[in-house]
Amino acid sequence: MSQCLVTGGNGFLGKYLVDRLIDQGYQLTLLLRNPQLERNIKLVDRWNSKIERANNGAGLRLWCGDMTQPNLGLQTGQTLANFESIYHLAAIYDLDADSAAVLATNVGGTDFLLNKMAQDGFSGILHFVSSIAVAGGYQGEFSEAMFDEGQAFPHTYHKSKYQSEALVRQWRETQSDFDIRIYRPSAIVGHSETGEIDKIDGPYYLFVLVSAIKRWLPQWAPLVVPKLRGTLDTVPVDYVANALVAISQLKPDQISYEQFCFHLTDPNSPGLLRTFKHILRSADGPKIRLAVPLGFGQRDRKGEKKKVSTSGLSGVLAMANQLQGVRSMQRGLLNRLGIPDSVFNAMMPGVRFSAQATLALLEKQNIRPPAFKTYVDGLWDYYNRHLDPAKNRDLQSESAFAGKTVLITGGSSGIGLASAKRALEYGANVILVARDEGKLALSLEQLSPVATEQNVFLDAVSCDLSDPQDCDDLIVKVHEKYGHVDILFNNAGRSIRRSINLSHDRFHDLERTMQLNYFGAARLMLGLLPSMVASGGGHILHSSTMGTMAPTPRFGPYLASKCALDALMDSTAAEYANRNIFLTSIKYPLVKTAMIAPTSDYDDAPAASPEFAAQMFVDAVVDKPRKQIPGVGMVMGAVTLFAPSLITQLYNYGFQIWPDDKNDFPEMAIDRALVTSVISKPPF
Repeated sequence: MSQCLVTGGNGFLGKYLVDRLIDQGYQLTLLLRNPQLERNIKLVDRWNSKIERANNGAGLRLWCGDMTQPNLGLQTGQTLANFESIYHLAAIYDLDADSAAVLATNVGGTDFLLNKMAQDGFSGILHFVSSIAVAGGYQGEFSEAMFDEGQAFPHTYHKSKYQSEALVRQWRETQSDFDIRIYRPSAIVGHSETGEIDKIDGPYYLFVLVSAIKRWLPQWAPLVVPKLRGTLDTVPVDYVANALVAISQLKPDQISYEQFCFHLTDPNSPGLLRTFKHILRSADGPKIRLAVPLGFGQRDRKGEKKKVSTSGLSGVLAMANQLQGVRSMQRGLLNRLGIPDSVFNAMMPGVRFSAQATLALLEKQNIRPPAFKTYVDGLWDYYNRHLDPAKNRDLQSESAFAGKTVLITGGSSGIGLASAKRALEYGANVILVARDEGKLALSLEQLSPVATEQNVFLDAVSCDLSDPQDCDDLIVKVHEKYGHVDILFNNAGRSIRRSINLSHDRFHDLERTMQLNYFGAARLMLGLLPSMVASGGGHILHSSTMGTMAPTPRFGPYLASKCALDALMDSTAAEYANRNIFLTSIKYPLVKTAMIAPTSDYDDAPAASPEFAAQMFVDAVVDKPRKQIPGVGMVMGAVTLFAPSLITQLYNYGFQIWPDDKNDFPEMAIDRALVTSVISKPPF
């Protein structure tokens, strides 16, 4: 039976392709970068069970390799010479992925594979899975015979698929040792019967938008939308897998030499507006009553943006869309919805893909692309039950943390330690920072099993953030070892509970508190901010307090330091919002940590757990609000804003009920007896 190598067999399309090849009885070798990962182990176990049941001569073995390394990272003796077919699917398809990683994998990986094939004397057929993305911003009909039409590439993914296919075409023209077939699927969606899909990307951001509309508007509400031009060419994954296997099995004499590129597309795909209507109908959402032509985003034939017309309503709206202020608001709205701004650069609304030759070949084998309207209900049902971020908070959290580098100060206990654990559980790499080396060592011991299970790194750095030199040294260490951090959580802090009346000769209380809570945190933030910007963005969070919403007695120095950092965060956010830098002040309630332990009055006070505080941290990372404020804090802030004198009088009354000395304010004796009979301990 045929020997085949499959790269990217553990990807979404790859899993269905491997299933089909097993059904055909192929002897398969899968090239995987991390075969020991749990999800890969489960996949291989399922395939082995399928092979055992099929009993048709199929087989499966694994090679551990890396497409981004010379020789594919394979061991000596692992040669491609004995394979009759190679299916090359390995690529990064995530539209929001790092550009360098996309090019290294999609282009560099293809180059390494081609060189390995030539080096080993491969003489079979290379089945290269490209994409309709090679058309880039081309406008008009793009046929299977077209490739280099001078098109622009508005997104790195388009560029990577074009460059990788260019390499393959160059090899086809310059060598004759092996045959090459190129497949260009359009946007792949879930299974046409089950709706199954592995992640939200590409066309699925329309589903995210529909879900949001359903939350905001009742079903009967009339919906007004932009008149979306062009088409969204989609095909279900099972059609692509079936078509790919069917064409790959054709003998050379069954197709002409000139027919080597195959569009696995649906030429009858509905327009963008109709696609949107189909999804709304499947979701039982509001109906579109009016589509307004906006006229922006139009491109010329090669995909370059056309000059904007200023006539009429469409022209005015188009001009508005060119303003950076309008675009900034768009990015803010998209961010709230969880839709990357880069998605719009990846859309190809002005191009249609012809596939007559491929459809004719598939028709002979009774394979046809199903109409979108026949399977959209299944797509929505699967998305709604399994992927909708609004219903699956864990999925959102994994997306926000996975692969990110998170630095947490005050990470050896309390809120910091609990937050570090949650970040690790969601797939983040975590750097703990604290002053006490002993506590840091215990924290590492406690969290290491979580890091090992998630296959992420966990590190700890001892640093006294109130020492400017220590702080500067930490910044240097982070840059040298990690390059940058994606998420900075300024959580370390010092609290002092002492009235101003008892602080007349204790100015050092203010200095110490400001040195750690403000100057140390600010120094770290300013030191790490440039590398965040250079890396494409980041998120800075600050462990503030609900007390800043309505400043209370006895916490003057502490609240002043928190308000100072709040103000710095506010100003920084106003300067960096357009550079993908998010800043969030988390207004924590009273949390039961070591910080409040010295105050016996708080022993039985209602206080949130560190785990509750950690969830607030997770929510802030996911939602990226400017302020993360509990409901009580919102009420406190509103009353303080609109009736500051009333709040001052209430707190002053409380201060007289619970004075520094029990002999103070003797005139309050009756009030004190009445109030303390109900509230035994001071709330501040």
